[in-house]
Amino acid sequence: MVTMQKTITKYQSKFDRLMKSIQTDKTLKKMPGNATAGIAVQMIKDLKNYLRVNKKGNKESIIKVDRRSKNVAYITIGNWVVYVDNSTGEHIVESWVQ
Repeated sequence: MVTMQKTITKYQSKFDRLMKSIQTDKTLKKMPGNATAGIAVQMIKDLKNYLRVNKKGNKESIIKVDRRSKNVAYITIGNWVVYVDNSTGEHIVESWVQ
């Protein structure tokens, strides 16, 4: 039986690889500073919408977004935290399990 933690770890690893790919993309490096952060935020919005539509009887929000400023947010999914920061134009995306 697959546990929630194994599922979170599986997708965290995939997300980390995707974000590294986005951060090193040559085309995105030529785009304005918010491009990478914008892609990450859109991915989270799409995931949040998918989970909202597909949740089964869960009254509590599955994804919590703590927007600290215009360019900084912490996204929490279960015990997995994703930090998105483009306040300095560096496209910082980090993730960890609490």
